[in-house]
Amino acid sequence: MKNNILEVVGLITPGRYQKIQCRDYPPNKHYRLKPPADKVADSNGHLDDTFFTMQTDENGFIGLNKESKKTTAKVYFLGGSTTECIWNNADVRWPTRVATDFNKRCNSGIKINCFNSGVWGNTTAQSVNLLINKILPLKPNCVVMMHNINDLVLMIHESDYWKAHTPSRKILARSAWDAMPSSMMRKVYLNKKINKLKRIVGDLLGLTENKNDEFAKVRNLPSKLDEKTYLKQFTDNLHLFIFTCRLKHVHPILMTQASRLKDNPDNIIREHVETMMKEKGLSYEKVSGYFNSLNNCIRQVAAELNVTLIDLESAIPKTEDMMFDSVHFTDKGCITVASHIADELFKLQIFDSKS
Repeated sequence: MKNNILEVVGLITPGRYQKIQCRDYPPNKHYRLKPPADKVADSNGHLDDTFFTMQTDENGFIGLNKESKKTTAKVYFLGGSTTECIWNNADVRWPTRVATDFNKRCNSGIKINCFNSGVWGNTTAQSVNLLINKILPLKPNCVVMMHNINDLVLMIHESDYWKAHTPSRKILARSAWDAMPSSMMRKVYLNKKINKLKRIVGDLLGLTENKNDEFAKVRNLPSKLDEKTYLKQFTDNLHLFIFTCRLKHVHPILMTQASRLKDNPDNIIREHVETMMKEKGLSYEKVSGYFNSLNNCIRQVAAELNVTLIDLESAIPKTEDMMFDSVHFTDKGCITVASHIADELFKLQIFDSKS
């Protein structure tokens, strides 16, 4: 190195330290997941204090999705934890249950297979990433996207998809090894191995509870949501999703997000929202208003671009037997959601035996 200029013989290898995050699950994994104690306590008995199983298929989608010669169409669902449904029993998670319900209704020889690509925390930006880099190569016939609350929370904490500092919300991630001295690399590597071993032992003994607050560094800061730009940012991502699907001859479907946010909410819902947003300076009414604006944005984009819309927010009752908190479905809620989506897909007649 001369005068702080690194001299290299040959080519510099790009892309080693900074990568686009594709937030999905590894293939062929089997997990046992237990909800945090506070989630169970606030659910009024609608979330069991037990371990739920989650398995991923050969492509990392939730559920064991076996291809069949009888399958005529493949439907992929993009979203966050309300699509993922990890705290529901495996047999009722709505994305894969949609296929069962649809195939029971259809006697014309059309059989669909549905894939759950939901990941907790994912936003429209991350789902577009998954669409382009993971789902499109698998030749989907239809892709359904449901987002709202994660985009809203990101805007409140970070203001912008591309400038997020929260690790789970970053689009571009820089490696921890970037420019790290070799002596420190050895220490970091050893600590990572020790912590991983502790987690494994804790999981085996049932002692591990994830108490990490992903927004801890910004939780107590005022809201960063820009009322002049948040709807435009959200709309742009909806457009990206639609145009990308259409460019690849895939049928796009937009879906509004169901919730228990309403004008006169249950006390536990109001208290939860106000507690989470107290330091942000946002009232329940303000947050609920933002949420409704994003759902209305989905409806407007679907109408303007002539895109299929499944208005889940209007179809699912805002009750605790449907959702154990503000947005996450109970098992009963999952069954209701799956039935409604299957009905909507059946009425659309977008599949044929040659799909």
